[in-house]
Amino acid sequence: KIDSDPKEVEETLGRIADENSPTATIAKARAAKLGDVAMIDFIGRIDGEAFEGGTAEGHSLELGSNSFIPGFEDGIVGAKPGTTIDVPVTFPEDYQAAHLAGKLAVFEVKLNELHEKADASIDDELATRLGFENLDGLKGAIAEQINGQHQTALRQMTKKNVLDALAEGDAFDVPPSLFKQEYESVARAMNPKAAEQDHDHDHDHDHDHPAVDEGMDDDAKAEAEAVATRRVRLGLLITEIGRENNIEVTEEDTRRAVLEQARRHPGQEQMVLEYFQKNPQAMQQIAGPIFEDKVIDFILEMAKVTDVTIDTDTL
Repeated sequence: KIDSDPKEVEETLGRIADENSPTATIAKARAAKLGDVAMIDFIGRIDGEAFEGGTAEGHSLELGSNSFIPGFEDGIVGAKPGTTIDVPVTFPEDYQAAHLAGKLAVFEVKLNELHEKADASIDDELATRLGFENLDGLKGAIAEQINGQHQTALRQMTKKNVLDALAEGDAFDVPPSLFKQEYESVARAMNPKAAEQDHDHDHDHDHDHPAVDEGMDDDAKAEAEAVATRRVRLGLLITEIGRENNIEVTEEDTRRAVLEQARRHPGQEQMVLEYFQKNPQAMQQIAGPIFEDKVIDFILEMAKVTDVTIDTDTL
């Protein structure tokens, strides 16, 4: 279990107040600086061609918030309202949109207005602006959210402790086919070259596929083998414990999990529900973690468990 920390609520409240502090248009014209809120229009181009998702009008951007591609916000610093500037930036190599990763783009940015942020106020007025009755209501919601995050982290830590205890039991040989499948999965995740190989094979189906661990040194391969062996052993142990103790995933369990997935995508609930209804394999995949959690809960009920109180930093 974990001791609640009022400081976390106050720190989060301070961030929320800063993010929602009012802004006012700068009366006397001057150049943009870090901390300003810039009202901008922009068009991003790669090799002179505009790309999808790289255009916006009337966008509000706090300079120095690091919410844009690295270099974009710094490129606006020094510009004056009413001017249009070119801001060259390079997308990070690990950028989420793979077709933009590592590419040099030039953004044509029109700086319409500069706003200054007022001091952040933490009061009932802030709470009502955010949809709460008063400041205590806002603090209560923050505390509840933080507690939920802690409970999730605590569950993961407890689950890891159970799996570690299972893994420390007597070793046994694992089926070669299951090991091979898991080893390839682990090696692919560890090996940057594997992603390049997969990309190349999309265009060359006749080429012999190199091993997914090609280019990995002996230590990395040994680590992949150890992780794969542990995962297969734990999977077999969990399956056997569940079978021996008649632990099953019911239709109600999967229905609840699917509804939870749908709830996480506001406005797209029906699409998510239809996806699972039409994809039996997706339903099977969602059942796996449910079964594992049920077995973990069974083990915790049967095992001798010692509660330990920790603080948030330790967690």
